[in-house]
Amino acid sequence: MDARRQAARDVRAHSDLIVRAALDRQRERWPGLFDSFSPSQMENTVKDTGYHVRFLATALWTDEQIIFDDYVDWARVLFENLHIPVEWLTGSLTDIREALPVVVPPNAAREAATVIDAALPRIAVCGDEMPTNVAPGAPLAELAMRYLSAVLGGDRADALQAVLSAAEDGVPIVDLYRCAI
Repeated sequence: MDARRQAARDVRAHSDLIVRAALDRQRERWPGLFDSFSPSQMENTVKDTGYHVRFLATALWTDEQIIFDDYVDWARVLFENLHIPVEWLTGSLTDIREALPVVVPPNAAREAATVIDAALPRIAVCGDEMPTNVAPGAPLAELAMRYLSAVLGGDRADALQAVLSAAEDGVPIVDLYRCAI
């Protein structure tokens, strides 16, 4: 656990450098791709890479692979729903893995690489939908799934409309809140 915690500290302390180095590798992997990005697309790419690194550090800190695995599953579904090629997720994680030894001490790079390596195969076998804790047939299951689909699909208006319509139909606010968490 101490090696993992130290790796987490190193990854967190150098997260900006890891992101920069990973993005440099992405530029090499896909020459010209970033040239086609709008400023907001590039900003999102930097943010997403940062999220990958932060979840990696959290999985290391807690010594819980499932944290990173679940994040990778979620990111895959998000990429698919936003019509972003899933290969970009695989490439981004691979580029982070390759950037680690350049930025953090060797022990930290090895610990972090084991977490990434364990998660990468999940991208190929993960289904098109996220596993859910919403039980089919639960009182607000249909609403929860509509809301989740809208959020994952980037349709903020439909997500909001789903909740507002339910409130107008008399669903108590406290139940709507519980449905969303």
